[in-house]
Amino acid sequence: MEIKMPQSGLSVRTWQVAAILCWVSVTVLSLLPGEDLPATSLSDKQEHFIAYASITLLYSLGWRNIAPWRWAIAAACYGVLIELAQNLTTRTPDVLDAVANSLGAGIGLLLVVLLNWIGLLKPERN
Repeated sequence: MEIKMPQSGLSVRTWQVAAILCWVSVTVLSLLPGEDLPATSLSDKQEHFIAYASITLLYSLGWRNIAPWRWAIAAACYGVLIELAQNLTTRTPDVLDAVANSLGAGIGLLLVVLLNWIGLLKPERN
């Protein structure tokens, strides 16, 4: 599937920077001690879901030469690995967090497909 550029006119570089910042933020927040995490009005699972949907969406927009489903799989796998990495910190891995990460990655993929299908994305111009 060809990924198209958003009509907002944002450059590929902008999407790439946003994707990397999102990934770094998710990584840091996933490994910080629980008491150091910022409070939100969302549940833990909602936070995981949104984070991994965002990673998939932003990476799909930033690197359009790679199929979005590959980004979704990469995000889901990373979500499982980061949960396992919590064993190396004071955090405790949670299978349901990994499930929320994977579901979020899948929804991120569906968002890319939907935005493309309804025409909110336009063809990339080199």
